[in-house]
Amino acid sequence: MTYKQVKQNVQAILESHPMIRKVLFNTPTEWIYQEGSPDFPIALFSIDGGVLEPGYKTFNISFWFLDRSGMDGEFEVDIVSDQVEIANDIVAKLKQSWINNWLIDENVSFDVIMEKFEDYLSGVKFTTTLKIANNYDTCAIPAI
Repeated sequence: MTYKQVKQNVQAILESHPMIRKVLFNTPTEWIYQEGSPDFPIALFSIDGGVLEPGYKTFNISFWFLDRSGMDGEFEVDIVSDQVEIANDIVAKLKQSWINNWLIDENVSFDVIMEKFEDYLSGVKFTTTLKIANNYDTCAIPAI
């Protein structure tokens, strides 16, 4: 599976969740300065690198699930609670290795996010690895 295929498959999984209104292949810092008035809740993800090892390719992927929590953060607990459940659903879908042809970390920990931009944003972030079988000892470049 290529980098591009991993990106497309992960994006399709995120877009399939009924509670996510927008999915972007971006970090929050990049997204917040590019986007005008985004749809919320939003899911962001980035592929942060990986490892090429005999038999496997591993991709490190970060995910953010964010929503507005009010001008004074009054809905913060509710928003974080909802975003944790969305993250849990996504981890469950990522773990369906018989569909995705990859393995992910057994345990996935998350961080709670509470930031203030033009409005409070709350949610969760987690990072996991996708491990994909790779025939490392052969070249995939076609012979001429």
